[in-house]
Amino acid sequence: MLVGAARAQSVVEVDPGFLPMDLRQTAVEECGVSVAADPTWRRAPVREVSATGKDVRGVKFEVNRDYWKAQGKGPWDFIVNPYFSVSVTCFPSTLTETGKVDGLKNFADRVHASAKARPNTKPKRLKTFKAEGLGTVYEMHTVVTGKTEARWGAIDDLINFYTLHRGQLVTIRIFVPRKPPAAYVVDLRKGAEVTRTYKSGEVLTFRLSAPAVQNILGTEIAAARSARSNAALFKTFAASLRGF
Repeated sequence: MLVGAARAQSVVEVDPGFLPMDLRQTAVEECGVSVAADPTWRRAPVREVSATGKDVRGVKFEVNRDYWKAQGKGPWDFIVNPYFSVSVTCFPSTLTETGKVDGLKNFADRVHASAKARPNTKPKRLKTFKAEGLGTVYEMHTVVTGKTEARWGAIDDLINFYTLHRGQLVTIRIFVPRKPPAAYVVDLRKGAEVTRTYKSGEVLTFRLSAPAVQNILGTEIAAARSARSNAALFKTFAASLRGF
């Protein structure tokens, strides 16, 4: 009993698909909008020139490799770290909300048609909604399928919100992975204990608090999110959009 108790205390429980989501309303001054964000996400300014010569400004929030490295030694050394990003960008625009030729709808329709023509992107039907302090917001949810060798078979969810504010076209782009690449074929149940060994010989055992998949070599573990959970996340961000 004592040995079992000691062992139980030493086994760390981990959700392989965990993403920090202590969401708080966060302002992006460059674009005059705010959106939900976790204060621990990596935040970097966006400064670039578009293909049409527009001066693009904004902010990108990420849960990336640097974020996971900062968590220190532990189960994340053996788990394919979940990636997540939210970018808010804007540039001066002569688009109008209701124009037939230079309107926001026409722009959104063109973007939708372009995504539809690509072999690895499948955009869903365009939707619209109203946001506080903003006009009409166009929403485009795209399912992205991995076609490169490293990402073959992976499925990701991408959503873009387009709106006009302060004479600018504002784009909010959110990326969330859903299904790992095809090489991850071994199912691991919730509650499964996983043991891994560092090069130093140190052994680490952790317990999965959610189902996961393992690659063919048995060296890496990844989480599989559901389309429903990603859609719920997108709704949360849509509801958080504000203009100021």
